[in-house]
Amino acid sequence: MTCPKISFAQSIISTAEVQGQTVRIIQGGLQLERTILHQFPEFNIDQDEAIYFSPSPLIEQIITQITGNQSSAIAGKLGVIGNANLWLINPNGVVFTESAQLDIAGSFIVTTNPEALLTSQRLFLEKTGYADLLSIQPNAYFSPKIVNQGNLTIGQDLFFVAANIELLNSLATGGDIQLIASNSLNILDTLDKPLQLISQRNIIFESPQIQISTLNHSDSYFFAKENIELISENPIIADTKFYAEGSLFADSLLSPNDPILTVQGNVSFDQYTGASLHILAGGSITANSIIVNGADGIAGIDQDVMLSDGRPLQIRGKSSPTIDLRAGTTDFSFSPELGGSFPTLSETSGDRADINVKNIEVTANDGLIYLSNQYQSNNLIGDINVQKIISNPVIGNSARIILDSRNNIDVNQGQISTIVQSGQSGDIDLIANGDIAITSSLVDSKTAKNTMNVTAGNINIFAAQNIQVVSSQIESEVENNTVNSAAGDIRLVGLGTVDIRGSQVKSDVDPSSSGQTGNISIEADTLMVQQGSEISASTFGVGDSGLINILATDEIVIDGARTLVASRVGTNATGKSLGLRIQAPNVTVQSQAEVTTRTDGFGKAGGLRIDTQNLDIAGNARITSSSSSDQPAGNILLNTETTRIQDGGAISVSATGQANAGTFSLTGRSLEIRDGAIAATSTSGEGGNLRFDLSEYLLLGGNSEISTTAGQQGTAGNGGNIQLRTPFLLALPKGSNRITANAFTGNGGNVEIVTKGIFNPDFVTISASSQFGLSGTVNISDLEVDEVQSLEALQSELLDASDQISTACDTLDKNRFIAAGRGGLPPTPFHGAIDDSVWSDWRKEPLPQATEWRRSPSGEITLTACR
Repeated sequence: MTCPKISFAQSIISTAEVQGQTVRIIQGGLQLERTILHQFPEFNIDQDEAIYFSPSPLIEQIITQITGNQSSAIAGKLGVIGNANLWLINPNGVVFTESAQLDIAGSFIVTTNPEALLTSQRLFLEKTGYADLLSIQPNAYFSPKIVNQGNLTIGQDLFFVAANIELLNSLATGGDIQLIASNSLNILDTLDKPLQLISQRNIIFESPQIQISTLNHSDSYFFAKENIELISENPIIADTKFYAEGSLFADSLLSPNDPILTVQGNVSFDQYTGASLHILAGGSITANSIIVNGADGIAGIDQDVMLSDGRPLQIRGKSSPTIDLRAGTTDFSFSPELGGSFPTLSETSGDRADINVKNIEVTANDGLIYLSNQYQSNNLIGDINVQKIISNPVIGNSARIILDSRNNIDVNQGQISTIVQSGQSGDIDLIANGDIAITSSLVDSKTAKNTMNVTAGNINIFAAQNIQVVSSQIESEVENNTVNSAAGDIRLVGLGTVDIRGSQVKSDVDPSSSGQTGNISIEADTLMVQQGSEISASTFGVGDSGLINILATDEIVIDGARTLVASRVGTNATGKSLGLRIQAPNVTVQSQAEVTTRTDGFGKAGGLRIDTQNLDIAGNARITSSSSSDQPAGNILLNTETTRIQDGGAISVSATGQANAGTFSLTGRSLEIRDGAIAATSTSGEGGNLRFDLSEYLLLGGNSEISTTAGQQGTAGNGGNIQLRTPFLLALPKGSNRITANAFTGNGGNVEIVTKGIFNPDFVTISASSQFGLSGTVNISDLEVDEVQSLEALQSELLDASDQISTACDTLDKNRFIAAGRGGLPPTPFHGAIDDSVWSDWRKEPLPQATEWRRSPSGEITLTACR
């Protein structure tokens, strides 16, 4: 060590024993208030040497400035007696070798640039007239560097400030670790030596170029008792394992391998690009962009977890490109798959458990995108908000996407898409314990164009409360010019209300493609489909269209012009429609909305079935099954309690091509038609049949009709039959109602009505006719009622009489009780209890004896007797 005299103060060097070791002691220097300044032309400590600064107890800062042109090499021990902070300023650089040791209870500031941290000290020197002592020659800044090869421990804060910083070994502090480099900061471990940064407060890195590569050794990691902050104007290469009991903040991250962030508080960064990314946060996770381009075979996490709906999930970050974001978790244990050791984190320090990410993309195949605040969750509330999530690999399967939220999921003006070029497109799962809102967004899983033997993924959306889809599209699709492929299924489940407004939920096979359309299933307490929304399974190529199944525990409302629920075979398509089923206590189709199964191609239309207690069709709304080709239309089956069709509402089975119209069947309690219609029509084929089985009544009002018509264009085709069974048929006055089975050149259909009575028959026309063929028949018969079937059988033994009569009442003689007659009951349950005939008593009575006589004024005598 060289310590010459300086002009303004004397640094005194002596020897003493510290902790059983003989060391050099530096005292003296220029003092003002609680600061001492030392200057040396050189400052080096050999491997077997120890140097301590020994200020008075009142000193808080020790400033050591190197004025020569040589870097400092610290190979031995550098210490401070007492709690003062030590500054080491050398514009030429500082190197801590592997044998370097520190014994500093306070903070240690090492810098090659005094301008960076010495504002207060410069004021101090200006007071003494020695401000020029901190001036540095310009050529000293060309390549100053701080290098650490030693395992250093500091009592309080550690600051490295230089143009370049190179960290090759561990640091541990009782305070902050701050590494600030004006050019570059590099942190590297080796296979045989771990690198650990352990701070009892914060870790802060700041540099235009930051490169962290500490995944060579399994025991390497960064730990902060409070926060970790990474600041850079360029992407930060961050291949390491970060752990913090506070929060982590970073600018752009770039990782050829795989960073692992385990933070009890919040994680926030701008961008990430690289291999698999794993983040476990006790608080929220916020990012602008995450792009994963591969797996990490070194430090990726392989773990089996459970989704909140009970399904298992395999996380394979080592073999699959993975984005694994888990917010609001209590799992801060060091994963055994990673190996190594790690200090245990304590309680969560966040205040919410949100995940907010604008852009997520996995470019490699067979990936996983997993965003969850449900995994081993704490009690913090949290939503998941995303804008864009895309997986579109050039080759192979696209990634599976899972959003699992303890509260709400919000997709606003965004996109969630999995696209497959070859193989299987990943499934999309949105799971929320609260609401799911999809607004002005696209959620789709599809095959790419011009591909073959590929499969689009399924879309599953589950909310424990409500689902709202507004001005959006949810779709699984086989794109144009795709061969031998399949669209996926779509399933929406909301335990509250599912509200679809101005949106499309559909599974399609596009033109010039071959493949199977997926099924669509919607389950809710209440389903609202409105404002021109569409729910459809359609094939426009070669393949069948899927089944649509809609179930609600309370109500289904399909409302508005251009609002459509359809399973269909498109124009020139080949395949059949698998149909449509709706189940709910209350179903309303209104305001020009339509529910339909349809074929315009080479395949039959599917069946349409509705099971409900109350069905309302109003405002020119339609429930239809139709064919515009030579393929048959589907059948419509209604199982209802009450059906009301009014204000232009209609149900129809029709065929406008060569095909036959389908069959309509209604089973229920009552049917009311007011200015509405139920019709089966065909252009050239056979007219469809209409069947009604009602337990109470059919009411026709206004201008209503029940009709089958065949041969609308003057072609052949027999009229369909109408079978109506109801106790009462009521026609309201002031209307023109019709029940007709007509044909043009074919035979008219038959009308069979079984009823107990037709009320106001003058206001209903019943006919079966043909313009050029044979007319059909109209048959009206009485409704036969099984009188016995409606009676309840009496019990043979009403009660046990053994304990109802006292044994003291012994029978003295044999007696009999005979009851004759019906006991006032009518002959049948359908007769009155009182007969219409008058009772007369024809029995003879004995002649009574006269008891008195009377004389009238005319002299007549009358004998009388009193009974």
